Amino acid sequence: MYTAFVGVVRKYVLAFSVRVNGLRILSVERPPKDGSTLPALHGIRFLSMSWVILGHTYVIGIAVTSKLLMILMLTVICSVVFQLRKQEH
Repeated sequence: MYTAFVGVVRKYVLAFSVRVNGLRILSVERPPKDGSTLPALHGIRFLSMSWVILGHTYVIGIAVTSKLLMILMLTVICSVVFQLRKQEH
C-alpha cells in the first residue's frame, strides 16, 4: 500500500519536473517507427518553440529600443537645459 502511494506521488511529481520535461521536449532522438508516435506532434512542437522564441526576441528588442530612446531623449533635454543655463550667465 505504502509503496503504491509513493509510486503514484513520484509519477505526479515527475509529471511537473522541469528537468525531466525539459529533457523530453529538447530531445533530438528519432522516435521508433512502430506507429506509437504521431509525427505531426513534432511539427507542432517546432512551431510552438519558434513562436515563443520569436515573441521573446520581439519583446526584448522593444524593451532595449525603448530604453535607448529614453536615454537619447534625456541626453537631448539635458543638453538643451545646459545650453539655456549657459546663455543666462
